[in-house]
Amino acid sequence: MTHSLILAKIMRRKGDLFSKIHRLVMKIQLFLVLGLSFHCSFLLAQVPQWQHIPGPDGGHIENFDLDGTALYALTQSGIYRSEDEGYHWELLPQSLANTRYMYQLRVEKGVFYAINKNGALVRSDDQGASWKPVLQKPFPFNFEEEHLQQLFVKGDTILVGSLFTIYRSTNRGETWTTTADLAPASFVSIFEFKNEIFAAQDRYIYRSSNGGMSWESVFSNAVGFASVTATDSFLLAFYDDRTRLVRSTDGLRSWKAIDTDTILQHFEGDDIDGYYPFTWVCGSGSELYYFQNKSTNFLCPIRYCYSLDMGNTWHGGNNRNEVLIAGAINDGINFGNHIVLGCDLIQHSVDSAQTFFPNQEGLGCAVIRHVIHQHNSVFSTTDWEHDHYSRDLGATWEQFPLSSYWEDKCYSSVWFTNTDERLFRFQIDAHYSEVSHSMDGGQTWSAFGPEYPYRNFVTNHGFWYIKLVETPSGDINKVWKFADQDTASKEIQLVNFDINEHYSFSFIGLGDRFGIKAKDDFYIFDEAGYLIQKLPPTPCISISDPNPTRLYFANNTYYNFCSHHCFILPPNAADWQEIYPQDWTTGIPLYHNRMTFAAEHDGVLWVGLEGKGLFYATDNTGRFYPALPQMPYPYPTAISFYENELWVGTDGGGIWTYPVPKTLSYPAKNTVFKVFPNPSNGALNLQSDAFVKEDLSFSILDAAGRRIEKKVLSPGQYWSLDFPGLPKGLYFLQMRTESGVFGLKWVVEN
Repeated sequence: MTHSLILAKIMRRKGDLFSKIHRLVMKIQLFLVLGLSFHCSFLLAQVPQWQHIPGPDGGHIENFDLDGTALYALTQSGIYRSEDEGYHWELLPQSLANTRYMYQLRVEKGVFYAINKNGALVRSDDQGASWKPVLQKPFPFNFEEEHLQQLFVKGDTILVGSLFTIYRSTNRGETWTTTADLAPASFVSIFEFKNEIFAAQDRYIYRSSNGGMSWESVFSNAVGFASVTATDSFLLAFYDDRTRLVRSTDGLRSWKAIDTDTILQHFEGDDIDGYYPFTWVCGSGSELYYFQNKSTNFLCPIRYCYSLDMGNTWHGGNNRNEVLIAGAINDGINFGNHIVLGCDLIQHSVDSAQTFFPNQEGLGCAVIRHVIHQHNSVFSTTDWEHDHYSRDLGATWEQFPLSSYWEDKCYSSVWFTNTDERLFRFQIDAHYSEVSHSMDGGQTWSAFGPEYPYRNFVTNHGFWYIKLVETPSGDINKVWKFADQDTASKEIQLVNFDINEHYSFSFIGLGDRFGIKAKDDFYIFDEAGYLIQKLPPTPCISISDPNPTRLYFANNTYYNFCSHHCFILPPNAADWQEIYPQDWTTGIPLYHNRMTFAAEHDGVLWVGLEGKGLFYATDNTGRFYPALPQMPYPYPTAISFYENELWVGTDGGGIWTYPVPKTLSYPAKNTVFKVFPNPSNGALNLQSDAFVKEDLSFSILDAAGRRIEKKVLSPGQYWSLDFPGLPKGLYFLQMRTESGVFGLKWVVEN
């Protein structure tokens, strides 16, 4: 055997060994990869995720704008787009929560422009995901009263009407010029008509033939203009006192007065003396449509009439077909004879305004007032006073039909309430009320009774109300309960309490108990009507609050919220104690955000905070923890509990569901800090119960949550600090270490 042969055999054997080792390593790697993948999947499965349910169609439209063939609708929650003239809509998800308090959206070649709540003009190049200020304070006309009013965009040119001038940019807002051709006044509108631009102020209409570089006054009146707009064939100016409507087909070089007396005759018999808070006029070709809001209330009638000869003769009146139950008109657009009204319900007409019909599929930006689960169905009430139900957990929604009385009425309130087994539905206006109830999740309904359930509320197992009964000695109030196990209401004798001894009283349901607020005192009863306790007078009585009876019960503790204050009454406590709710993960105070609801479920108090999202508390210390991850749209309005999920309604962002673990994971107990003296004059001592081994980030926040001081403290257990000159008031101390963030309340007294 030669050396080469021996070497070859050795290499072959080594190769076999290497191959076996390689295969073993690959198996180990594969096992590790699969194991890690499984482990990661398991971990991800444990992290709650929010699921978006669009909710019932409808909602408040700020304005429309057309970009090519795409119609855009600006809402308070996001931007919607329609490619079929407003029949079907889709939310641009990246715009969700980014358009809060914006108005006057303009879209040009896919670029968005809007005026925001701070009075700045902002631009978005990514379909509403992010916004860049392009015109903001200090404005070139740097007066205190200066603010932006009207927006016009064409190509790269932007015109912004303000209180003092028109700002002009030809590079998408990067640089600006102003004009001196206009008198300082409020702007009504800026629009284009036959390749010329018109700017309407209170009493003057200006025209520009060079893209807004210079302006000339072309029309004026002493009364002022309510609206000035243009169709595809003529320009319209409507006087502020509703006495004259003028029409021009040549850019106001000549004009003709339209007979408004005939229009007003079509609205005779209305109960508001011919005055309407808003008028909207549109047209196409020779057709002209005239709309007037009867009221700004939701679903109130809109009167309208129309002309087929540019306003020379009019048709319309008080017939049923000329009354549109649609709410206040915010904006409108017409595609030829197809009219789209942007009300609180989008309405369409394709027959020259002879008839209107709602169609707004996919436009789910209504404010959700109630979310209720019962018998595998979901019930919701929206801000435009329509109630809906879903049999498939929100996949599709249907609207409850109106009874004959409500078909042509402007009713004021519709809402749901429920016990554990029974659902109640209310429809009420100033003259009439309907109350019905259902035991099968809204499949069948029964009338509650001939009388309206005065001062009603619910506990877990019953619907309660007050009934006024005539007696020989006079009318007296009696308490009635419609219990889940009963088929009719029964009178309940309250034990150790006579309701007729109190001149003024109100009720509030608290789960398995209820409260009666008589003057300044709360009396607590169980569901059998036995008096449990009388609560001490709440400090909320002396605090101005439009809703001072926000009383909640959770974890054997009473919570009373009023204004920006939170008081608790723990078990066996002799008096109320004020707490200062804060996000315990950051130390940021929460009580400056308006609380929209508080609901107890399985010993956990869930609280919705406007602009912050959803938080929960498991004790009465004021420590609140955010639902993680936090809501993508942090404007909750209502909450419901279904199996192992939270269903949270929002102010314009639909409904969001959140899987809640059966056992909530609480933050582990970490280092405890204390501060003394408290109150102090600005000097303080900070101490921990253990030696802090890393640098300590120390911040002071004022009562509004603004950081006013920040320091880095060396490792240790005790620190002596002095902050002279701090104004008298409440402050929050925030300590951040590698193991967490901790917060303390601190009071400075000069």
